Amino acid sequence: IKITSVRSYSTSVSGVGKVGVIRVKSFSGTTADTVKSEVEGLKKKGANSIVLDLRGNPGGLLPGGVDTASLFLDSNKPVVYVVNKDGVVDAQSTYQTGFDLTTPLVVFVNSN
Repeated sequence: IKITSVRSYSTSVSGVGKVGVIRVKSFSGTTADTVKSEVEGLKKKGANSIVLDLRGNPGGLLPGGVDTASLFLDSNKPVVYVVNKDGVVDAQSTYQTGFDLTTPLVVFVNSN
C-alpha cells in the first residue's frame, strides 16, 4: 500500500480563474519532486495560480520542506533557521533558483 502525502485538485474562483490546490500532509525526501510534478500538471490543465496548503502539516523531514520551498524561491534565500541546544544557529537556504518564480502562489498554514 502506497500512502501519498501530497494531493492536488483545481477549482475555479470567480475573478481569478482556475486555481490549482496542492495539499501537503507532511514532508519527506520525495515531497519536492511530487509537488513540482503536481504544479506542472495543474498548469497544463489551465491553472493560473497555485495554493500550497500546509494546514495540519506536522512537519516531517526538514530537507523535504526546504527542497519544497526552494521550488518557488530564488537561489540563496533563507528558508529556515535551526537553533540547537547550545544556541548554534544553522541556516537552511535555497541552493538553486526555483523552477517557478512567476506563477502567483499562496501558502496556507496554521499552528502546526
